[in-house]
Amino acid sequence: MPDCTPDLKLRVILLIQLLNFNKEFAKRLKIAPEHISDTVLASMNKANKKAFEDFLKEYERVNQKQNTKKPLVPYFVVAHPGTTEKDMADLKEFCRKNRLFINLTQVFTPTPGTMSTAMYYSGKDPKTKKEMIVPRAFREKKDQKNMLLTKGRAEILDKIRKNKSN
Repeated sequence: MPDCTPDLKLRVILLIQLLNFNKEFAKRLKIAPEHISDTVLASMNKANKKAFEDFLKEYERVNQKQNTKKPLVPYFVVAHPGTTEKDMADLKEFCRKNRLFINLTQVFTPTPGTMSTAMYYSGKDPKTKKEMIVPRAFREKKDQKNMLLTKGRAEILDKIRKNKSN
């Protein structure tokens, strides 16, 4: 069981029970870890990377127990305040290593009344008052999304660096 908040533990327990119940019905499972960078997850007020890794292990255990190969389809947010190009490259590599199919992504959109929106407009973490990277330009957001949806980490980073120098 992941070392995380009681709320997340309850969700994992319920999910595993649901998977056991729906053994013959569920074709795949869509989930929303949103990112794997602990820094980005903290700014989103989400569980850490380890909680997702623990979930992946438990999901694999259930698949083996059921003798199934149900794919896990994660949903990720790109260009959230605090997200760097390295974070996106690391996320792409994490998904490759864990055989996660990426097709559900959303570019961060500021929503009134949220901490993330305050970060987006101020460029600072409201809790620490420290400056943070905020991808605002269309090109920055598109590059981050493309990092997840295209192949080749090295080629992507080179392309981004070339775009910045132009």
